[in-house]
Amino acid sequence: MLTLDEFAAQLAMHVAHVRGWSLEDATRWVNVRIAEAHEEYRAMGAPLGDTDAGFIAWLAPRHQPPTA
Repeated sequence: MLTLDEFAAQLAMHVAHVRGWSLEDATRWVNVRIAEAHEEYRAMGAPLGDTDAGFIAWLAPRHQPPTA
């Protein structure tokens, strides 16, 4: 399981690559978005636990079965 710091670093590398930004700019952008999402998660009562693991699980895409 990734730590929140590892998750943020990987996301920043992806954002930097996709948007053509410097890693520094992408890291700053990702950190702001993560902070906003973390506030939203806590405002909902941290449904998967007020831990980094619960927060990351909440961010992760949910499995969607194929539709007919």
